Amino acid sequence: MAEEKRRIVPDSHEIRISAVKPPHAYMFLAKLFLVHFEKKAEGERFVELHALGESTKIAVRVAENLQRQGAAIIKKIQIESLETKAEDEDRTMRRAKMIVTLVKGPNFAELTKGIETRPE
Repeated sequence: MAEEKRRIVPDSHEIRISAVKPPHAYMFLAKLFLVHFEKKAEGERFVELHALGESTKIAVRVAENLQRQGAAIIKKIQIESLETKAEDEDRTMRRAKMIVTLVKGPNFAELTKGIETRPE
């Protein structure tokens, strides 16, 4: 029995980056989110890459590659310092949090011809 493919339907503008998945997976997701939100109201055509700690370098790589391809433009980069509790101890740690805001780039339509999202 063939398994039916599930389509991803974004419910927010946020993509949480982890160090587990490869950067190209997040590049595809960012394009998919931008395609989805392109159909929305004028003021909502963006996607945010949220990364914490070691995953910030993956967020930077994804944003730079999308901009280099012309699929997206980096509009804003925010960096914060967060305090988190260590899992095995009572001490707190400081970790970097990065938020990269992307909008559609000049080659976006050409690079996303085959990407579809499910209607809401």
